[in-house]
Amino acid sequence: MVAVVMMFLLVSYVIYQHYVPVKVKQQSLSLSNDDEAVILDLRSYQDAAKEPFEDACNIPYPYIKRHYHQLPSRHLYVIAPDWVSKNVSIRFLKRKGLNVKGYSIMNDFS
Repeated sequence: MVAVVMMFLLVSYVIYQHYVPVKVKQQSLSLSNDDEAVILDLRSYQDAAKEPFEDACNIPYPYIKRHYHQLPSRHLYVIAPDWVSKNVSIRFLKRKGLNVKGYSIMNDFS
């Protein structure tokens, strides 16, 4: 019985981390009103090279845990390749104390 409850909690946690939306506003990519902001591009290096965004710091999603400490402690705007990467990475960045102000999904085909 305990194993079933533990499995349910584990599955619930994984679903929450990946699919429940974070409470951050979706922003357009024109961020000219916030000069102090850092734009964090979580797309792969190949995708970011095909559709570059000026002055963005490109750290692909799989590398974010290794390199988040290189980000300045200013406002962050996240460019993500999909909804799951956006949810997981913004939760991670907020847990590490970074101030995520907004996001944009670049490869949203929906």
